[in-house]
Amino acid sequence: VGDAQYVAAMGFCLGYMDAVMDYHAALTEGPSYDPIACPDHKITRQQLKVVFLEWSGRNTALLDGERPVAGIMRAAEEKWPCQGL
Repeated sequence: VGDAQYVAAMGFCLGYMDAVMDYHAALTEGPSYDPIACPDHKITRQQLKVVFLEWSGRNTALLDGERPVAGIMRAAEEKWPCQGL
């Protein structure tokens, strides 16, 4: 928190999370792709941040081997699974 770049870094991370969820929503609007995560409400970036941080604490082995988008979607899928798809 005391780092001079903290605010910019947080803005970048939260913006990235927004972009991941927007891209997921755009891909799954049509019939070609099934959703990965199915929350029953519009999730906020704060909710997604908390879900990702909790997930990453339990899955540290996956953090170095994948792109960040995969971890965000794994966390969202675990929290808000799609039932019956």
